[in-house]
Amino acid sequence: MTITGCVNEAAAIPRLAVNTLAAPARVVLNVTKCSVAYRNSGPERPWLLEQLDLTVHSGETVAIVAPSGSGKSTLAKVLLGLLPRQATIAEESRLTLCGEVIALQAMRENADWRGRRISYVAQAPSEALHPLMRIGNQALLVGRRHGWETPRIASRLEELRLSFGMNDVPDLARRYPHELSGGQQQRVLLMLGLLLSPDILVADEPTSALDPVARASVLADLQRHQRSTGMACILMTHDIDLAVAWGDRVLTFARGRLAPFSTTLSSVETIVSQRTGEAPTHDVLLTMRGVSVTTPTPWRWGRSKTPPRCRVSNLDLTLRRGEWVALMGASGAGKSSVSAIVAGLLQPTHGRVLFLGKDLDLLQHRTMEERQRIQYLAQEPGRTLSPAWTVEAVVGEGLQHNGTSAERRQRISAVLTDVGLPPSEYANRIVRTLSGGQQQRIALARALVVSPHILVCDESVSSLDEASAHEILALVKRCARDKGIAVLATSHNVRHIARFADRVIVMQHGACVESGSVADVLLQPQQSLTQQFLNASSTTQATS
Repeated sequence: MTITGCVNEAAAIPRLAVNTLAAPARVVLNVTKCSVAYRNSGPERPWLLEQLDLTVHSGETVAIVAPSGSGKSTLAKVLLGLLPRQATIAEESRLTLCGEVIALQAMRENADWRGRRISYVAQAPSEALHPLMRIGNQALLVGRRHGWETPRIASRLEELRLSFGMNDVPDLARRYPHELSGGQQQRVLLMLGLLLSPDILVADEPTSALDPVARASVLADLQRHQRSTGMACILMTHDIDLAVAWGDRVLTFARGRLAPFSTTLSSVETIVSQRTGEAPTHDVLLTMRGVSVTTPTPWRWGRSKTPPRCRVSNLDLTLRRGEWVALMGASGAGKSSVSAIVAGLLQPTHGRVLFLGKDLDLLQHRTMEERQRIQYLAQEPGRTLSPAWTVEAVVGEGLQHNGTSAERRQRISAVLTDVGLPPSEYANRIVRTLSGGQQQRIALARALVVSPHILVCDESVSSLDEASAHEILALVKRCARDKGIAVLATSHNVRHIARFADRVIVMQHGACVESGSVADVLLQPQQSLTQQFLNASSTTQATS
């Protein structure tokens, strides 16, 4: 499916409302007085969920917007009967599912309705899908658990494949997850969740890793399925744009309870017009000249070798001190490949990469000074930080051969203060005990402590809630301005690009199709691809 087809298809499907269904909406889920606590809950907040009430009707999409740690995942575990044993549920808590009253305390043992009445779609398909099992075999695991025969499972999987617009993958059942794109993997995860035709789908950040075009297409497929079946959906997200655009009701957490969510969303035009200051014109730090990257495709038995795949095509790029350059484009456009080249993780097959006028080698061939001058901030900090180390040990890892112990400790304290983590409170904390936003601050502190010239941010805040993401990006912007650090950032969030970037490069198939200042590219796009991307990520400027 082409990008144009994705956008038009998403725009052609109006927002599903409860009253558009032929049959009157019925209550499919009713949660009353639900209170949940964990053994390690602090005295200031013993109940993570407290006297929570929630009612969902058939065909309705209820969006829940809340920051990390507010209780979204705990509520999802309550609905699915997956609370850990150290969790305590109040005796007065009640759950009614499709007219059947279910005892919350016994849900873990009695969960035959899971997948059949209520199903779940996780945030990361790469983690939820078994990497060594074909898609068809994973569908068999789901269906056979509920007594379905193989022909019925195969027929249902094929029906969902056509319904979700995967006509270009006729052999889906025989594919492995790694043979699919990110958008296709997310569709497969939705298909497995819908395999048994549940009455309710709980979707936990189902599109956070997708670009706006793929997100619009996946949500359009899901909305079409809701329209045809009357299935209800509980959408848990930290993306305010997504919740307002796709939710019939938008709720948020307030001290363990659900309450109506109300906010005013600023348009991209408003954000750009409110910005002040000129783009930096400092010294050039890095230059890419005619850079291309092609990777050979592997041999397959009984097949001829296909032509090499082009990941980056004849790209020119310049980074200056204090400048923020944003890479924008659909998944697979080559943004991460460009970031990997700058970080030294990918070798160009053609062209030159110059850092301070000298050719830049792969990471393993760089000097210690070159490694420290270019730092990389990954999307999921939990995967790049040693979970059992203290914050001080993680941040000071790059200073092992720099100065005395007292000097290193002083630099660590200074950078922790810069990122908003008081050293007296956080220096001796274990990394795994911190929230996602705090871990991302630690990852930023680890990068800043070695005084880098360039900071590469590859979707570094996509897994954070809006408030935490804004704080991290504002912090990066301040450090870039004050310390003269150049930032190369890939992002799917147009509002973040409008607020923080100085220049934008739009990519497709590894090539630059449009570039310029934020105002020129976002407010006056010259290419249809850019306009389509902006249309797919456009937001509602209204109060919900």
